Amino acid sequence: MTPDVLDARKAIEALRSGVPSRTALKELGSTDTDLIDVFMSRLECVRNAKGTEPLGYQAPFGQGKTHLLIQLRTLAEEAGFATSVVVVSPETPLGNPVAVLAEISRNASVADKLGNALRELLPSARTGTDEWASLRIWATEAEIVQRFQALMFLYEEYSADTEFQAKILEDIQGKPMTQAEINHALKEIDQRAAYNLRGTPPLRALAPERIRVLARWFRAYRRHGLVVFFDELERLGSFSQKQRMLAYEQIDWWTRITREDGSALLPVWFTTDDLAAITEKDERGVASELFGGLSDSESKTSIAERQAASPRWRGIQALSNLSLLEPPDVHALRALQTRLAELYGRAYSIERISDLEIQSQPSSIREEIRRWIAYWDMERLYPGYVPDIALHAVGEDSTGEWSGDEANEE
Repeated sequence: MTPDVLDARKAIEALRSGVPSRTALKELGSTDTDLIDVFMSRLECVRNAKGTEPLGYQAPFGQGKTHLLIQLRTLAEEAGFATSVVVVSPETPLGNPVAVLAEISRNASVADKLGNALRELLPSARTGTDEWASLRIWATEAEIVQRFQALMFLYEEYSADTEFQAKILEDIQGKPMTQAEINHALKEIDQRAAYNLRGTPPLRALAPERIRVLARWFRAYRRHGLVVFFDELERLGSFSQKQRMLAYEQIDWWTRITREDGSALLPVWFTTDDLAAITEKDERGVASELFGGLSDSESKTSIAERQAASPRWRGIQALSNLSLLEPPDVHALRALQTRLAELYGRAYSIERISDLEIQSQPSSIREEIRRWIAYWDMERLYPGYVPDIALHAVGEDSTGEWSGDEANEE
């Protein structure tokens, strides 16, 4: 089996399981060319150290969000960015920046190297570069807490000690060194008095600062910045109201940081359309808090000022402007099927693959692709058999008992 055939089979198996791989997406491409163009233009802004706006996409389940996320991540890495994915969950609520930083670090990737991406870049990293000098200057001008300024200084001074450098990188990624370790290292080179580490904020308060430093550190490592994909935001609906409010505050933080020139950060939100009902409900609740004390005589200016001053309100509004993923039309689906047929033929050395009927509005693109593959499997394995494959929605029976004709069969 040649490498090309093996790659094709891996891609088909990934699509069959409903979780497309990078190879599969590279082969199939995307029908969302306009969305990709916008994404690439935002990357260009980050590359040129200009502030920009976060991106967000919503669609019903199975309509291509995962496909688009993996494709955008691949494009970002090919363009020279570090990337990461944060899946919203009870273990990683958006309102907890410590958990978000840990997930970013765990899933960070550069050039297809997943996990602890800063460590992956360490062997080729250099401190005597313009990019590194820019990081040091930014840390001073932005008044980043002196703990991180000290770590940058120590990283440069201890360039021969890669183990110590690795510990510094772990600190930036959320596994902090003790203050005693930092003080000892500074004392060893007579720089203890140069940095005041007293009054360093607690871990939770430092997490957003670490995210900012992490993105800039990737730039110092000659990546253009860090793109973070936040997936399954609709899970906010299972959080408590307090947790959701904290999440909106963090979304507002990401939005404000992204707008800063040189931030080196680009967040991208992904969700099903279930999120809209959640944010609409919370918007009414926040509005009641903000405007409940306003008298009839107070002007609209007062209302606008209160909205502008509320991180929760701003965070909710940021999630109300997500782009809708339009389902592909029949022509786009036909083109997709043609590319998939070519891939299937290459995987199993079949010259002719049957053209299948295209559903004008399939309930799920993912399931439509799996239907095509199932049909071709039947043709390949049982050439004399003519399959008749149909999809049926399976309802949920709250009684836990069978009903209908099947229940009466002996």
